[in-house]
Amino acid sequence: MRLDSFFDIEKERLSAVMLQKEITVCQDETFHPETCRVAIEPDSNFILLEKYTNSRKASEWTESMEEATQGLLITVVQSTIDEGKGILHHVKSDLGVLRSTPWVAITFLFSVLFWSFKYFVTGLSVIAPHGMSFFTCDNPGTIPPHVSDWA
Repeated sequence: MRLDSFFDIEKERLSAVMLQKEITVCQDETFHPETCRVAIEPDSNFILLEKYTNSRKASEWTESMEEATQGLLITVVQSTIDEGKGILHHVKSDLGVLRSTPWVAITFLFSVLFWSFKYFVTGLSVIAPHGMSFFTCDNPGTIPPHVSDWA
């Protein structure tokens, strides 16, 4: 089973028993090789949206968010964003919700990068072939003590 199929099946199954909830969403655009829209619910770290696009228009942000939240019993009441024109218009005009300051968005993104790096580094040390370690340690191929303390 493909991961995207699993996500669709689980989203449908879980949304059937979900209670109505008001949420904050952290929205951003990343640029690796092309623009990727990302929206995360910070309380649960649930990724609502992760979609590559060729445009940064507000109307396409709104369309993507409607598609991502379809079938979920949620109401977006606040968004944490940067000052990009398209995403700013999307939040202020199309969603009509409160907007957090850019510093909150920057702090959130650095937090995501830190935790992503943590699991990436831990994963590298776990999957490293025996005798080939990405870190200096006494027992190659195992998790060094300073990395296992992070988990």
